Amino acid sequence: MNGIESTEKFRVGIIGGTGGMGRWFAGFFIQEGHPVLVSGRSRGPSLPEIAGTCSVVIVSVPIGVT
Repeated sequence: MNGIESTEKFRVGIIGGTGGMGRWFAGFFIQEGHPVLVSGRSRGPSLPEIAGTCSVVIVSVPIGVT
């Protein structure tokens, strides 16, 4: 984190978290101790739930899908 240490844990939502990059992001944030919600095409929490409960939301879907 650029030399800045933070003990604050925030919830991370990953839309498209079942693909390659999404799985990488999920693993990274879980390893750092953050709770993670993962949403895929047909599974996981709804988009409104992720938006309403996560401090950070990562959209990790192919460019053509966005």
